[in-house]
Amino acid sequence: MKRAALFFAVLCIAVFTSCGSSNGSSTTVSKIKDRLLFDNAENGLVVILNIDTKPVVPSQTPVASLIMPEKMLMAADRSFVLIYDDSAFNLSYFNTTTETVTSTLAVNYHTESIVLSPDGKHAYAAVPNIPEQNTPPGAVLSFDLTTGLSGALIPVQGARRLAISGDGKSLLVFSDGSNSINYINLTGTTLTAVPVAGFDHPYTAYFGTDNTTAYVLNCGPECGGTTSSVQPAAITTTTQTPGVPLPVPGATIGNLNGTTLYVAGNDLTQPAGQQGTLSTVNVSSMTLTSSTALTDTTAKVNNDGLHVGMATFNNKLWIGSWNCSTNQCLSIVDLGSNAVTIPSTTGNVTSFAPSPLKKSMYVMQGAPVAGELYQFNQDTLTFTIPYDILGNGWDLKLLDQ
Repeated sequence: MKRAALFFAVLCIAVFTSCGSSNGSSTTVSKIKDRLLFDNAENGLVVILNIDTKPVVPSQTPVASLIMPEKMLMAADRSFVLIYDDSAFNLSYFNTTTETVTSTLAVNYHTESIVLSPDGKHAYAAVPNIPEQNTPPGAVLSFDLTTGLSGALIPVQGARRLAISGDGKSLLVFSDGSNSINYINLTGTTLTAVPVAGFDHPYTAYFGTDNTTAYVLNCGPECGGTTSSVQPAAITTTTQTPGVPLPVPGATIGNLNGTTLYVAGNDLTQPAGQQGTLSTVNVSSMTLTSSTALTDTTAKVNNDGLHVGMATFNNKLWIGSWNCSTNQCLSIVDLGSNAVTIPSTTGNVTSFAPSPLKKSMYVMQGAPVAGELYQFNQDTLTFTIPYDILGNGWDLKLLDQ
């Protein structure tokens, strides 16, 4: 059975191919119109489900057999999915048209975070424990996906999480226990990391549409610091300047929608078991517009733990955590009423896959012991198990919508 790992993703290599139409291409091998790809971290299998059938059924055979596949990353054009194996420490490239794994890339070390450049030509991975001669362990690895070759190895002590700008020019690197971020100018001839001080245990960041403002989530007390906050930072290729932080109750995960930033984390001023919280920030004015305890008042359950996943769908915010105190680690916030629903589903949340065509949110929950697939009705929030996964389901990708 696999060990616990964070809900973050992984290193990738791309082979550029054409993908089928968004309504299900007849050129795919399985001929399935709506395909849901999932991986199983216990038996190593990667499987396609036909979500047009009732009951949901898998394609005839698994499309890949790995060791411990976990996080998957899908290209913007849906032509490929990259699958990280947290036992073999490699990546498999899955061609969504031929429905086969066509190549693998050895990573050799555990990674928790990977980002693709917006044009799909480069990948960057944070590897916290990679040995570095004459320096502490940790680096960011870059890969040229047009050639499939490794590029620069950029030393960053304890590099763990990454954030990339929408124009692909700026990369931010986050390490545990630090009050600095590291900035990498991706347009430079030589890639180097520049430390930028002035934060409070920064955890991650989200770039605005201008690509020159990053909203940094300072984890604060939850990570051993002083104050949780959202802190704007002006990021250009020549200067990187932290702005004035806006305190929030807790901050480890966010979702930026226009000028509204949703932020979840734990408020350590509250009693244990009641610390999960959601904040709403207007980033244009840098004001805190609301804070809501992630508590289902009917079920009397709070979603605490390490908040690591967030998705918006059908005017609702879906928030997943790890190691929550009640083991009910999924919360759903109605953005109209702020009402919080915490379903009876249990275990760590590892994936969200919203499906407007099916009026459903697919959720993988239960890792690292028994990840199960749930299908939630977008309106009633009732759920079913459309396909019973035997083992430990981990990630989900809708390939055709």
